[in-house]
This record gives sequence, C-alpha cells and structure tokens, in this order.
Amino acid sequence: MIANNLAYSGFVKRNLLADIKLKGLNAPYTMHLFCGFYALSKSEEAIISTLIKNQVADVIWDIDNFITDHKYNPAGEYLKHNKLITSKSLFRNDYFATQHKTISCNGFPSNFSQVQYAGSLIENAATDNKALTVVLPDETMLIPLLHSIDIQKQISISPWACRCATR
Repeated sequence: MIANNLAYSGFVKRNLLADIKLKGLNAPYTMHLFCGFYALSKSEEAIISTLIKNQVADVIWDIDNFITDHKYNPAGEYLKHNKLITSKSLFRNDYFATQHKTISCNGFPSNFSQVQYAGSLIENAATDNKALTVVLPDETMLIPLLHSIDIQKQISISPWACRCATR
C-alpha cells in the first residue's frame, strides 16, 4: 500500500505522530488551533497533545453545561475525562437550558429525501431570518446538501450523528 501512496487513516495518524515526535512539525504555520471537536481517537489526542507540548498548537472547547452536568450523557463523560481540556481552553455556556429552540425529528426512507427536506428547511429559515442548525446523520450527505441550497446566509451544519442517552 505504501508503494502506491495508499494508507488507512490509523496508519497515517500513527506515522504523523511518529514524525512529529522525531522531527517536529514541518508546516507553514507557527500556530495551529483545534476547535469544534467532540470525540477524538487516541492517535488524534496524542498528535494534538504533542503539538501543544511543542507550543505550536492549542485547543478550544465550547461546552454547554447540560452536556457535562447531565448524569447519563456519554458526551459529557468523554469531555470530563479528556486530558486536552484545561481551564484555559474551556468555554462553558448555558445555551441549551436558556435559549428557546424548536426541535423537530422526521423520518425519511433515503438519504436523498433527507437532503431535500433539510435543504427546504434551510431555505425557509433563511427567508424567515431564523437561526438554524442542521445535524446530518451521515457525513456523506454534506456535499449533496450544500449543492441543494441556494442562500446567502450563515448556517451551521454538523455532519455528525447525535446520540442521546436516557436512563
């Protein structure tokens, strides 16, 4: 695979980590900022941790209190034990508890129909000048969704599935 310039992501990350530890980071930037992550693999944590120790990276975590304070939330448990989160890098908020939201869950038989519906929601929200966040259950839907909308408004789209735990 290496002879054909092919590799799976775990191999690439392990090699990157080894290179950074051995030679340092060879990049055109003096500082790298990681933000917007939820769950990192062990390799990703090690890479970011090494870059932070070498003072060429930092992280920012924007965490809602509901996530960390809710007893049975797996995301909160992960964040509580993440060694990359420090008081300097953590920004806490209470948006989940204090902001009005309208949440709707809909079922569709295919990714195509999900993308069509999400596109119509985005365009309606843009017309009504409403804030909207779209959470896609599959990251492969991101590009078709972006191609399906024709608006000039800032929107937030997350290509990660949301999972809620209740007990």
